[in-house]
Amino acid sequence: MFLTTEDRLTEKLNKEKEYLWTEMNALKAKLETTNQQLELLEQSAPEHYSKALGARNKATEVKNKAEERLGEIDAIYKSVEDAHELVISLKDESDSNLATIKEYGSSASEKSESIAQYHEQYLESKAEIDEALQELSRLVTEKDRLAVKVESLSEQVTNTELVAGKLKSLLSNATKQKSEFDTLHGEVFGFTYEDDNGEEVEQGGLKEELKDAYSKIKNDVASLNEEVSSVEQRYNEKLDSIEGQYQEGLESFISKGEKQYSSIIAQIKSLLPDALTAGLSGAYIDKIKVEKEQLDKHEVSFNKAIRWLIVCSLLPVAFSMVRVIFLSEQFASVIQDAPMIYSMMLPVYAPILWVAYSSNKSYKLSKRLIEEYTHKEVSSRTFEGLSNQIDTIGEDDTSGELRTKLLFNLLQVNSENPGKLISDYNNSDHPIIDAIDKSSKLADAINRLDNVPLVSPLLRHLNAKERNKIEQKEKDMLDVVDVATTAEANSKEEEPTTKTASVA
Repeated sequence: MFLTTEDRLTEKLNKEKEYLWTEMNALKAKLETTNQQLELLEQSAPEHYSKALGARNKATEVKNKAEERLGEIDAIYKSVEDAHELVISLKDESDSNLATIKEYGSSASEKSESIAQYHEQYLESKAEIDEALQELSRLVTEKDRLAVKVESLSEQVTNTELVAGKLKSLLSNATKQKSEFDTLHGEVFGFTYEDDNGEEVEQGGLKEELKDAYSKIKNDVASLNEEVSSVEQRYNEKLDSIEGQYQEGLESFISKGEKQYSSIIAQIKSLLPDALTAGLSGAYIDKIKVEKEQLDKHEVSFNKAIRWLIVCSLLPVAFSMVRVIFLSEQFASVIQDAPMIYSMMLPVYAPILWVAYSSNKSYKLSKRLIEEYTHKEVSSRTFEGLSNQIDTIGEDDTSGELRTKLLFNLLQVNSENPGKLISDYNNSDHPIIDAIDKSSKLADAINRLDNVPLVSPLLRHLNAKERNKIEQKEKDMLDVVDVATTAEANSKEEEPTTKTASVA
């Protein structure tokens, strides 16, 4: 059987109470045993206590008398000690003072009698004091034994106090937990309290709130079910109406689509030749667009390459002008350094020249392809018009022959491959390689002309003439260089002479 939370809590509290009561009973038993021991001690203690009190009183009296006698004895003892010392001191002088002692013999005998009396009293008081001291020692031992018992009892009392403190703390914790459980029980199951008029008022807890919320939710669900059923019925009616409208629209759409399909099929069958020419012309238009884009691209790259060639060509000239104008260098030395500068610019100049050359070649090829595709497009577009005009002539031999020629021309134009314009695609577009190929071809042609009888002397004459021109140019350049070097040397010789003259 399942227990509620309240039942489990009460069961746990009952267990705690039983445990506490068992501990309390054990403590009570211990306390009863200690009380019995104390009662036994009290029963046996009065006799000893009365004797101790009598002995204590007697001891106090004896103590007082003993203290008085002790004072007298101390005084006598001190006087005896002084007398003893005096006797010891006087013993040495006894021989000399014997006469005086005899004179004082009578007084000394009296004093000795009084001393004897005092001595007897002292002995009596000493015996009484010894008895009192023995009684006191016995009482002291009894007191020590009782003190040990009292200490053991005090330890037991402290232990009982500790246990009682623990029990109090456990009891306080238990009461605190019980109060918390009571508050939780009140929050869950509710509680009752009295108002100002003394009437009991019930305060509902979470259980009542849950019941109210459950009843409210149940009512809301019932109302929602009713609304859902009404909405479902309403939407079913709307869906039925929409389905009917959709069926009507679908049937009308299918009928219209069938009519349009039949008309489009008839139009396609009538336009099959036009579709052929339109497809060809459309393909050619696409190719023309592509080639125009390539044409623009090659034109831009060619223009950029030309600009960079101009810049690279102007750099050595500008460098030479800066050296001559701003750095005041000799023109001859600048001319001497020019070949080295141009050779240094050659690695920069050659790639740009290559780009310009290949861009120009590709530009011309794209232009040729655009013209070819345009011609094919025009031929494809004129086929339909020419075929319609041939149909208007009538069905005779002339129209059949013209139609045959028209189809032959169309096939011939479209069968030509524009790729034949792209020649030498295996060779590079490098200008230096093209120049070497052309020069090799020119050398082969000249070698072939050497075999011709009348042309070979003419070629040798032209070759000798060109060699003479080259030698003359070399001589002129050497003369110019010699003049420049001598002028520079003379200027260098004049500078130290002017310096020495200025120093002098």
